[in-house]
Amino acid sequence: MPLRLVVFDFDQTLSAVHVYNSLAGGTEAGLPGPAACSELGQLSRVLELSHHPQLQQQGGFAAACFGGLARVGRLAAMLEQLRDAGVECMICSRGLVGPLQKLLDQLGLLQFFSEVYANIGDTYGQTGYDREVQRAALGEDIRFLGTQQQSQWSSKRQVVEIAIRKRGLSREEVLFVDDQAHEIKSMQGACRSLQVYPPRGIGEGQMSEILRHAQRQPWARPAPRGPTAERRGSSRTAATPSPVASQGSFLAYSTPPGKESKGKWLPALPGRKAPDRGRRALWCCPQ
Repeated sequence: MPLRLVVFDFDQTLSAVHVYNSLAGGTEAGLPGPAACSELGQLSRVLELSHHPQLQQQGGFAAACFGGLARVGRLAAMLEQLRDAGVECMICSRGLVGPLQKLLDQLGLLQFFSEVYANIGDTYGQTGYDREVQRAALGEDIRFLGTQQQSQWSSKRQVVEIAIRKRGLSREEVLFVDDQAHEIKSMQGACRSLQVYPPRGIGEGQMSEILRHAQRQPWARPAPRGPTAERRGSSRTAATPSPVASQGSFLAYSTPPGKESKGKWLPALPGRKAPDRGRRALWCCPQ
């Protein structure tokens, strides 16, 4: 059955870089200091970096976090098509609500998400910079700070299960998208799931695949192959993988793991070797 709800992770799923780690002093993004770990401090840093001259060459700090303006445009198009198809979108992140919502708002993407769940306040401690930031200095942007309701959750699975229950959805109508394998594994039996790999943000091929699954038919298990299948006279249709996306190793499966997989990922089919570079998506379904 078609999707009715998609729950996205933020860092390295919607965004192309790990925003929290970058603002907290991580070296991946090569941002100038100071480092910030609190919600207030990171929101303040987002405002400061929005005017950084070097980042303006990439369309600004927000666009740089999302892989450039072209990718932002593709994300917006996907989210708009999901909305037009009646698919609700939410975010559940282990990052901080304030900077997350500010970045999405700057890019015009926040409007596509009905709910945002993440951490707030000093969950991850404070730096010297954090302690010096004054709420009043944020002006109107103070509105991006999260509420207690947005942070009252212990696991992403809990957020998904509550959303399913509140909306009266079946688990096949919900998709969870994340770059972390352990988060994907935690969703087994709860909903469909999609792992973004490598963790550099969902790619164009993956966006197209998500849109396709918004109108897809129910899961169908693969039919037996070879002589065994002929003896059984099976009328079921064998599983067929989606085409490998042009930008890299993207393998999405239209069937759930077989019994032999014990709930783990389906292997690539014989004769279809994934390229070494690019993004890959791994699909799993509820068991």
